[in-house]
Amino acid sequence: RYHQYMQMIFAILVEKTMALLNAVLLVFCLYPLIKQFIVHQNPVLNQVVSGSFFIGTVSIGMGGLIFIAARQRLAHRLVNKISAIMLRFIDRVKGKVETDTATKEAKDVSKILNLLGNPRPFILVFIASLAIQIVSAVGNQIIFRAVGYNIPFLVNLFVIPICYFIFLLPISFGSLGVREGAYILLYGIFGVSPEIALLVSFINLSGILFNNAIGAAMIWGGHKTKLTAP
Repeated sequence: RYHQYMQMIFAILVEKTMALLNAVLLVFCLYPLIKQFIVHQNPVLNQVVSGSFFIGTVSIGMGGLIFIAARQRLAHRLVNKISAIMLRFIDRVKGKVETDTATKEAKDVSKILNLLGNPRPFILVFIASLAIQIVSAVGNQIIFRAVGYNIPFLVNLFVIPICYFIFLLPISFGSLGVREGAYILLYGIFGVSPEIALLVSFINLSGILFNNAIGAAMIWGGHKTKLTAP
């Protein structure tokens, strides 16, 4: 709609990456605190914790390399190569990319490259993503209380990031089915019955669909406006 493909792709990748790093941080930090609430031992939990440690370590290393490479000529060649791949992908999905659009995308690559050397925007996105996950945990806490089940807030704060990570995986449409299974499995570790976990999952999904409907209505009834980079 706005023909700023590289910027859109970059924004999506950054948002997903920051959400993943938040999930890793919360799982790693909260695991020692929620051990006392575990009712049923499950090997999945140990795999999640060890996986979080591995992903966190690799992410820190890759982040440092990207930050250093962003200031070197090697990064220019790498990002230009990625840009060419992305444009070919856009060609297949949308059809022939116009010459002026391709030129615009090439300019966006240099802007993205400069941004990679500045950690401040990524830190802000990380903080915003962390706030979203905390709010989601509070929302789940309210739902559990509404259905008459008392669960420690730390458990919600621990489980929600894991669910976010699972929902990032392209397994099903809108994480339907996967969401319910994840709720039953993860909350079951802390003694929540499958019926309560399933009910909370459905109520949570209803809230998400309602929020998405508001956004869809705004986009459907809105006017196309030109996006300009700051």
